[in-house]
Amino acid sequence: MIVLQLSGGLGNQMFQIAMAWRLAAEGKRVAIDDATAYREMGEKARPLQLADAFGITYERASREDISRLRDESPKLQDKVRRRLFGRKLREVHDRDFVYDASLLSLDEVYLAGTFQCPAYFAPIREKVRKNFAFTKAARKAPPAVQAMAEQIRKTGNSCSVHLRFGDYLEKADVYGGICTKAYYEAALRRVLAKRGKATFFVFSNDEEKAASWIREEEKQFQSAGASFVPVTGNDEAHGYLDLCLMTFTRDHVIANSSFSWWGAYLGEKPDGLVIAPALWIHEPDGSELQRRDIYTKGMILLTPRGEEADELIGREPGEYPLVSVITACYNIAPYAARAIHSLTGQTLRNLEILAVDDGSTDETGKILEALAKEDPRIKVIHKENGGLSDCRNAGLAAARGRYIGYLDGDDWADPRMFETLVRGCLLTGAGMAALRYLPVEEGDRAVRDPDLPVSSILRESTLLEPGAAAGLWIDSSLRGPEEEPYLANSVWSKLFRRDVCEGISFVKGKNSEDILYTAKTLLRTDALLYVPRPLYHYTVSRAGSIMSGKTGERRVRDEIPFWQEQIRLFAQAGRQDLADRARFSLERRLLYYITDMQGSEAAAPYRKELEELLLKDPEADRLCRDPKAGAKGDRLRVCLYRKNPRLYFWIDRMRTRRNGGS
Repeated sequence: MIVLQLSGGLGNQMFQIAMAWRLAAEGKRVAIDDATAYREMGEKARPLQLADAFGITYERASREDISRLRDESPKLQDKVRRRLFGRKLREVHDRDFVYDASLLSLDEVYLAGTFQCPAYFAPIREKVRKNFAFTKAARKAPPAVQAMAEQIRKTGNSCSVHLRFGDYLEKADVYGGICTKAYYEAALRRVLAKRGKATFFVFSNDEEKAASWIREEEKQFQSAGASFVPVTGNDEAHGYLDLCLMTFTRDHVIANSSFSWWGAYLGEKPDGLVIAPALWIHEPDGSELQRRDIYTKGMILLTPRGEEADELIGREPGEYPLVSVITACYNIAPYAARAIHSLTGQTLRNLEILAVDDGSTDETGKILEALAKEDPRIKVIHKENGGLSDCRNAGLAAARGRYIGYLDGDDWADPRMFETLVRGCLLTGAGMAALRYLPVEEGDRAVRDPDLPVSSILRESTLLEPGAAAGLWIDSSLRGPEEEPYLANSVWSKLFRRDVCEGISFVKGKNSEDILYTAKTLLRTDALLYVPRPLYHYTVSRAGSIMSGKTGERRVRDEIPFWQEQIRLFAQAGRQDLADRARFSLERRLLYYITDMQGSEAAAPYRKELEELLLKDPEADRLCRDPKAGAKGDRLRVCLYRKNPRLYFWIDRMRTRRNGGS
């Protein structure tokens, strides 16, 4: 036997009972627990409406079966056993909005969740639609509801619009910021563009707020052929009548709500539009993009910014905004063709490739010109030598794209890199996207990793709010690129929406310029999409590259001042928590550099400067005591060095020898 728990409102109940029908179709005996979740909710419990709305009946689970599968027996011997050995729990939960076929093979289990994935009941789709017919509800509907149904039927271009307030406002961190004003207005424009004119029937759980919303939208859209009709009078106990009315409209603008999802699903028309939010829920772990199985093929997804997102399920990539990729090139004749061909071979075709020749003295400029004749998307910019920052600034001045990306001339990009980043930004509304990179040796060839589609790569990704993204970036500065998660300093591992990086330039004549650029853009962006797959190939240890230059001088003259400026920027933005983490990260970095320079006469002057910075930092002792500033082991190391440098180095040598080092 399977006991399946009902919970939530009518929309959730419909997904859950549809899952029960699918399990029954697989030969399982299913009983429904329609008491536990609502008893635990108390006064906040939502009404059970399956019987009133559809006349649905089901086998109710006995208290004994629930107790057996959840191991809740009140008998003394069972209480003692649970205390000694733990519960023998046979309870399984689904993962929200993620289809899991293994759930269909379970037996003797208590099954809890929402099962908000149409794939669960796809094989019995017609049965589900038939069982969810509003025959009983329509027959008993009040005259006002029947009149509204008739009005919708007689309206040629009718569209339901669902506004969700109430518990969505109370749980804004979970549901808020998704169905924004921009989302709804873009949806209305999309319907009007398709129909010419339309009547929008507005459904809501807060009639007063809905009336205010209608007044605002009438001012903007009435002249464009829009009229608005509020659907009122049905309280929560009779909310299924609203759902019934939704099914009559030709088009649907739904909220991130299972209620209006069903209205669109059951009211599907051959030529109807279904517009849905590209995000459904905010997850604390940033796994929104991994939870996408609630969407059906053909839905038009709009981001919180009101931009159309490319749907992840089954649809070919559509037309994307222009992406400008700035490729800095200086004396890279052996590598230039590989780098540029990695861009012309991108699955994202709408690219502007800005190849900036920074006064090369080898054949680089000629090679770039020859490549430009092969592909009109390539624009070659020749300039006097001014260094990497000046080179990138020249590219920025010429860039026309809505998104800006970078590629260093001795590196190469996976063919899916820019489609992945742009598609992820469009889908989530994120202003930045970042991915991991793969360090490669100078002579390595461009080889594509396993053939994983972009949609699958995005499902591995996480969406981070700006503070979390900045925190990951700070923490990554003390990690290696092989660790996960890892957010690099480099701009070539990121994509920037133009408004996020507009007006931000690179500091001319300095190395490590990416540090300040990244800090400034992180403070501007609304979110960052993190892609854990390494789709960028970074060439290490190339003779003549900046990273092969004088390490000590670069660290002291360029890198450290940028880290210090990063700290100031976070503090100035009111993020003292990030400023403290960044400051301690710098202290730990200083200690690493000091240790790394031990024994080098050439680095001695720079090491002395770094030692003075760390030993004289007035905030170091406070941060060494702050658990939020950094890992405990790192704080102990910095503390020990500040108290007794000789003892620190003695312990470090002993540890290195014990671990097999030199």
